[in-house]
Amino acid sequence: MNCLLVKLKDKRKFLTSKSNLDQLIEFANTFKAELLLVETNCKNIKSLEELANDICDTNCKQEDFDYKEIEKIAKKKSKKVFEQMIKDLKNKKTIDISKIKCEFSKQGLEEKEISAQIQKAKIYIKKIGFTLNKIDKNKYKII
Repeated sequence: MNCLLVKLKDKRKFLTSKSNLDQLIEFANTFKAELLLVETNCKNIKSLEELANDICDTNCKQEDFDYKEIEKIAKKKSKKVFEQMIKDLKNKKTIDISKIKCEFSKQGLEEKEISAQIQKAKIYIKKIGFTLNKIDKNKYKII
């Protein structure tokens, strides 16, 4: 069965339904957790409520289970926003923030996370010595 594996910084691991992905992306990025799509035979798939309770309970007993990693999710997708913006800006392309938000929201990222990555990209561009020019609502270019 395919499900999500939530790996916390303290090495605890939890399985939950793939349907909980949207609710967990921001959690994973905020708390530096990893989200992975995995295949497993384990039957202990936690509901979102059970997962939240177990994450908060640091004494929660962990059961060992085998799994096969299929794909890393949260960090991989959110980092693509940043990388795509930097690439396009360095290639002197005009970027349209509304198109970026639309494109990445279709891939399962929340608007908050997309906006955070866009802000990081703007800061990075300034930090490396470029000037970011707003040429229209939601459109930017390096000058």
